[in-house]
Amino acid sequence: MATFRVCAIQECGKRVKARGLCPNHYIRELRTAQPAAGAKVCSVKGCGMRHESHGYCHVHYKRHRRNGDANTIQRHPKGALRKFIDGAIESETTNCIVWPSKSKSEDYVTFLFEGRKILAHHYVCRLAHGEPAFSAADAAHSCGVRRCINPKHLRWATRRENAADMVGHGTRLVGERHGMAKLTDEMARTIKYAEGNHTEVARRFGVNRETARDIRNGKRWRHV
Repeated sequence: MATFRVCAIQECGKRVKARGLCPNHYIRELRTAQPAAGAKVCSVKGCGMRHESHGYCHVHYKRHRRNGDANTIQRHPKGALRKFIDGAIESETTNCIVWPSKSKSEDYVTFLFEGRKILAHHYVCRLAHGEPAFSAADAAHSCGVRRCINPKHLRWATRRENAADMVGHGTRLVGERHGMAKLTDEMARTIKYAEGNHTEVARRFGVNRETARDIRNGKRWRHV
């Protein structure tokens, strides 16, 4: 039988809708902007927000991932990032030039530019290779390292070409590797080849009919 996450509120037991809560507790928290009664809270002293992951609320968890410390807001000296970017563009190295950060995260890097957040590799691609030939272009990595800004590893590509690169690099978050996945690859594979109609299979594995139908028709979990 398929397993599913239950609400973080003690003794609730209902299925999760979003951010670890069932529909009722999720809506209640949105309205009050306070953790629901009985919810586990952030481990950072004086925070009081609801626990999100690894003992932290969503704000402190992001700081923890970005800086390696939930209490640290990383600030670079004025002009340091621009100097680093200029150095990357002028560099002759063919190795990855990884964005300077204490974080162990492998996510794409963003930074503030003229009051708005932009993707670092996208910005470097524009500086090094000019404007893309089409509006929906992606700044694709040939190396597969998301935090790399070496212009020799960047190019403008279509969304399909970029997706193919991610599959080749093994960096595309598909199936059970996706953070929101509620099934494992093995469970999805079993559903795909199970006997019976969509309704019977959905009931047997504890998923809704649309999920079972899309898996069996190849619209979702195509890789299994």
